Amino acid sequence: MGRYRLQLHDGPASPVVTETLDVSADGDALDLARIVLLSTSNYTHAEVYRGPALIGALERDSYSRS
Repeated sequence: MGRYRLQLHDGPASPVVTETLDVSADGDALDLARIVLLSTSNYTHAEVYRGPALIGALERDSYSRS
């Protein structure tokens, strides 16, 4: 299992919320980040890191909910 860091943002005035994800691949980490971002209205965007490397960034507006 890999250890990833999910950083959730809600604008510059709010502190960043950091969560740890234990998953096996970059794609799994991005999928979980997408689920977290879309399942709550508290955050506008998210970033996923593996160590110091940015794996991906997601914005709420770039995905639609069904």
